[in-house]
Amino acid sequence: MSYSYSGNRIPLVFSTKNREKQITEELQLKLWPYMAVSLKITASKP
Repeated sequence: MSYSYSGNRIPLVFSTKNREKQITEELQLKLWPYMAVSLKITASKP
């Protein structure tokens, strides 16, 4: 029996109303590692 594997990549885009900067640099430094671990846990590829 033949098997095939398919994967879908979904780009994530963050935006705020009127493109206002609401994510501070301090928060951003904490946010990126958090997102990386979350993606790793779900076996997603960046």
